Amino acid sequence: MNAIIQELARAEEFPTRAVLHCLDNPDEVVPGFLDLLRQYADDPELSDDRAEALFFVIHILGELGEPRAFAPLIGFLSQNPARVELVLGDAKTETMPQVLISVFDGQTDKLYRVMNDPSVDDFVRHAAFTAWTYQVAAGRIGLEEAEGYLMDCYDHLRPREGNDDYVWVAWVESIAYLGFEDLRPLVRQAFDNDLVSPVYINLDDFEDMLGERLAAADPMAFLAGERVKPFTDTIGTLSKWHGFSPEFIEAKRRPLYP
Repeated sequence: MNAIIQELARAEEFPTRAVLHCLDNPDEVVPGFLDLLRQYADDPELSDDRAEALFFVIHILGELGEPRAFAPLIGFLSQNPARVELVLGDAKTETMPQVLISVFDGQTDKLYRVMNDPSVDDFVRHAAFTAWTYQVAAGRIGLEEAEGYLMDCYDHLRPREGNDDYVWVAWVESIAYLGFEDLRPLVRQAFDNDLVSPVYINLDDFEDMLGERLAAADPMAFLAGERVKPFTDTIGTLSKWHGFSPEFIEAKRRPLYP
């Protein structure tokens, strides 16, 4: 187990062999992966090179659809935003929504806690909103509850100053993705009151998304087209990232002062 974690932690090139081994042997690796994730969720000051492995561990648990990972993952994502950024980087926006969808264990209260907490990284809150939206569309959360929650967000979601917090984009997207056209006036008010930054999304974008959702014959297929779906391919997704490209690795190996 330690050898696998070390191989993931110290990978310079994409660790395809190690990831394949983990996916092929879940009974062997999942208990240790869950322990590692719990350690970092329980002790935000814990720091050693195993933290480098967490990036891969979280995605592997997502591809495996491991529900036991949901609670410690939520705990980790709720930590200091700088620490979450250090481990996940671009994965906060690119893959965390899908990973949360994959490992969701039915504890909606944990999703709501992240969605409502202004101290949590705003991109993590966006990921939680997206995972929650998927569960609503899949019928695991009632439509009446969902519409009521989104309506209540207009008065209570924080922060409400500066209009640059990404959580308001999540709110707008959730309304569009779920086809709640009765909430259209609230969205317009949110833009009029500068709660939503037009840098990220504008009213026309919302109307287009809502129109596409209402016209969709298959709501789940529509969501999949918007990348609101479970995470299924660690190697195929992550190995294409620039940080694992030959050009990036060669540049990193090149001495600063030749």
